[in-house]
Amino acid sequence: MDQECLHNSHAECSIDKICVCGENYYEFNETLCLPLLGGFCSNDEDCHLVDNSYCRDRECHCKFHYESLLNDQCQASCKYDDDCDKIENSKCSKDKKCVCQANHSVFGGNQCLAHVGQFCINNDNCVSKPVTVCINNKCQCIDKFVSLQSKDNCVPKLGEICKTDAQCDHILHAKCSSDNKKCICRANNIQVKKKCVPLLDSFCWKNEKCAANNSACIDNKCTCNASYRKNSRGECLLNVLGQSCSNDTWCSKTKFATCSINKICSCSSNAIEINGIQCSPVFNGFCWQDDE
Repeated sequence: MDQECLHNSHAECSIDKICVCGENYYEFNETLCLPLLGGFCSNDEDCHLVDNSYCRDRECHCKFHYESLLNDQCQASCKYDDDCDKIENSKCSKDKKCVCQANHSVFGGNQCLAHVGQFCINNDNCVSKPVTVCINNKCQCIDKFVSLQSKDNCVPKLGEICKTDAQCDHILHAKCSSDNKKCICRANNIQVKKKCVPLLDSFCWKNEKCAANNSACIDNKCTCNASYRKNSRGECLLNVLGQSCSNDTWCSKTKFATCSINKICSCSSNAIEINGIQCSPVFNGFCWQDDE
């Protein structure tokens, strides 16, 4: 938890459970995080990590006639790509600012790191450290994390460590648990393999598969199919009671149901009807298990 890192007022607990400097701050030594551009400051001295910066309105800013270089350095506006050569994989943009090249993102304010799938020489070249590593000169996710086409970094799989709900939002119906900080299924959903699947009467998306057999997503709600009804255990059972039959086999889909003398599926003499879909044994009636 971030509270465990309070020995430094600008530190937080990272996804791999170590104290690191927060956004807009940089590790000056083992016990001190100093502000970068945009970080909180009390005086100009607080901003000394960034050359040509000063403290204005309690934030570190570049001095007049200087532009922010990748949010962490102040230098004169660039004119050519060579003017940005202090930062590897950067270039001079149309508005005369140093920015990261395609397929790279700013990291730590002063680096342009490669996205997943891009060329690298070592782990330090990859974005989303430490959950991304350089293997065979290509940035890849470590085990228990996955890369998505819509994202440039690695995100946790279901059941793996997270810090915020946003890190789990690629998993439908998932969130980051508040207690053990892992991606888990939200209430009224259960985990089925690598997915979170909604239970009966829960919200669902069109054509999404629901957890209960013989159910479907109808009007954004998991509902039993026609001729099936929900029982007390959240299952969809075939509603044979009241249906025509020729023998007991026709009624066998419902426990303790038989074909009556009137050729209608009904509960046997030692069972009673519940909710129109189940037969439950009366006292002294035969049963297989406690919940019957």
